Amino acid sequence: MTRWFLSALAAALAVASCHHDGAPPIAPPPVRDAVGDAELREMVAEVAAQRACERIVNHFHALRSPDHHDIVDGVMWVHGCTSSHSGTDVTFTVLGSGWQWEDKQKHEVGGTFAVRQYVKFTATATIAGTLDLGYDQASHVASLWFSPKQAATVDLEPIGNIAVKTTGTWSQVVGAVGSLFSKSPAQAGVDEAKQQGRKQFLRQLADGLTVTVDLCSGVVRSSPGRLPRGQMAPPDVLEPSQTELELEPGGLMVLGPQRAKAGMTVHVDAKGPVDVMLACVDDASEAARAYLEGNPTPGLTPLATASGPGSADLSVAAETCPVAVIARTPLSAKQPTQFSVQRSSSEIGFANGGPLAGCSAR
Repeated sequence: MTRWFLSALAAALAVASCHHDGAPPIAPPPVRDAVGDAELREMVAEVAAQRACERIVNHFHALRSPDHHDIVDGVMWVHGCTSSHSGTDVTFTVLGSGWQWEDKQKHEVGGTFAVRQYVKFTATATIAGTLDLGYDQASHVASLWFSPKQAATVDLEPIGNIAVKTTGTWSQVVGAVGSLFSKSPAQAGVDEAKQQGRKQFLRQLADGLTVTVDLCSGVVRSSPGRLPRGQMAPPDVLEPSQTELELEPGGLMVLGPQRAKAGMTVHVDAKGPVDVMLACVDDASEAARAYLEGNPTPGLTPLATASGPGSADLSVAAETCPVAVIARTPLSAKQPTQFSVQRSSSEIGFANGGPLAGCSAR
């Protein structure tokens, strides 16, 4: 490539030196008008439409508690994504499945009905919006904003049974009467779970999305809403932060994967019993599939393991496979376990390819 470029440059200089009037050629001015700006945005939209799906398919994304934003109590496994674009308008359709802890009570006609379990689901979401981009020279942060043009379409269906518990004699009577004349408590629980899950997805999608890139480190983060130009999104759940992962007894958490071609080290800090492992994403997918189907966890090939309570560092050597975090609490645990699994931001940025610009002055 370099030899070809030098040859072309030499040929261009030779042509220029043979100019008949001896005057040097005048280069046309660079394009700095609105047309060039619009074309750049269209190019970004075209690339984003192609690459965005590649970045999220077969990834496990954290679902935060609707009541406590700093607690992750669920997982969304994206296993399908399509996109299309027209100018700067992009439409994404995402297919996935997952699970989240549900602890809700509903009072109906003097009775109390409760759902307290991991609700498993399949989900399809279609969202259309416009892409815009910006760059802040002082912070070396590039931003890509996705602004919805209309409300997203979300179709969510629970998987398996949802156990609806009745509290008190009157609740049992109401439940029995309801099962005869309208909806049973179980069906009401399914409908409520669908409604709550759909509402949560719509809340997360309604304000759009900001993707930020720190050119000095290579760290890429995303956040709901439209962040100001130059402001990085908050740390991801697997970066050092205040976010806690929480598992009920018998629960499963899968997050990632992340690149580990130069190795990977995470710090685990558990406040209760939990088994944490690093494994290739294919093993993580098998574990998630078995959990969704209600089957025992298949035999996995862990790259590194640790058991809580307590703290430990898990390290793996260079791996060609993307590496995911898999955590599980024993069914015999007496209460929920909070824990964290953190990889340094600098190591994540290096795994993404490292700095994209020289930032020695920062």
